[in-house]
Amino acid sequence: MQLSYFRGKHYNLEKLIADNPNLANEQNSQCYQTDNIVPQGRTATRLATHYGVSQVTIMRDSQLAYTIDAIGELSPEAKRKILSGEANISRTRLQELHSATEDELSETIAMILDGTHPARIPRQETPDDAANYADAAEIRNVVGSISTKMAGVRRLVNRAGANREKSLKPALRGLIDMLEALYSRV
Repeated sequence: MQLSYFRGKHYNLEKLIADNPNLANEQNSQCYQTDNIVPQGRTATRLATHYGVSQVTIMRDSQLAYTIDAIGELSPEAKRKILSGEANISRTRLQELHSATEDELSETIAMILDGTHPARIPRQETPDDAANYADAAEIRNVVGSISTKMAGVRRLVNRAGANREKSLKPALRGLIDMLEALYSRV
């Protein structure tokens, strides 16, 4: 939860500075170096790459950070419990609260503080899940291996003239057919 909150705060800060260049100059005089805070490029993409997560995760973390900060404005103790893991509240519930009214936030805060917030139910993993994870990992490995070979394929395509390397066509067609069959099953 803390890492998600940190990523969300990082994204929100960079977006705030990017949208308000004057704010960056004010903050710069207070010890920030704007050239380090707002590098070029799409913020969500850049941070996703930096943290090794997806852009969707960065955007969800942004909403999570806003929600936790809104809760913290009403109750610093509830915010502390959420970030420390004492509050048994899920990320999904926090994301739902992103568009909640102040009354809904207050109600949730009261349940967090008195310990009556419904407990998260851990997802039970089935044997099929384990098999799916193994299949997904194998597919990622194969795709990664194919991706590293793409430079060689590009060289072959560039070298192969109109009449040369016709023997490659059946082999490549077979590879494409196998990949399409795999893609249709995923």
